[in-house]
Amino acid sequence: MTAVLSPDGKLIASGLQDYTVVLWDTEDEKISATLQSHKACVRTVAFSPDGKFVAYGSYNNTIRLWNIQSGRTCRIYHGHLHCVTSVSFLKDGDLIVSASIDRTIRIWSCTEGTQLSVYSACGFEKQVSVSRDGRCLRTDRGTVILYSKDLVSCGIPSTSLSPLHLDVG
Repeated sequence: MTAVLSPDGKLIASGLQDYTVVLWDTEDEKISATLQSHKACVRTVAFSPDGKFVAYGSYNNTIRLWNIQSGRTCRIYHGHLHCVTSVSFLKDGDLIVSASIDRTIRIWSCTEGTQLSVYSACGFEKQVSVSRDGRCLRTDRGTVILYSKDLVSCGIPSTSLSPLHLDVG
């Protein structure tokens, strides 16, 4: 199981082994919504900075973007070859960064639904987090990627990471 608190502190999103993502209301401690759309255990969840969306990854190698207000999945991202271990939103909420057992870190567009960049790692990354200013991605293995939205991705990788794909189009 995985769980994360919404930016306003009013909801908790939990990813469960029964293939669901559940939203819990923190005030009355009741379930406010349940989404069952994965065909595998949910491994990681993240709220968008504005709290309107939840991104989650699972053992079926996909990432899904859930619109909390409508209760529907609005995007499904394909590209990882193995379990998605971590998802995070960049500061403005327009981009998602993910890590996987397939030894890649990927950056995705929320608005276009496309993959923007792929970085190859020497080992698999369990966790990827975004700095407060949204310009630096750091993994649990200590890998750092400097990121510039103005350039789509300016992958300045450490020695353990190198760009596989850079889509500036």
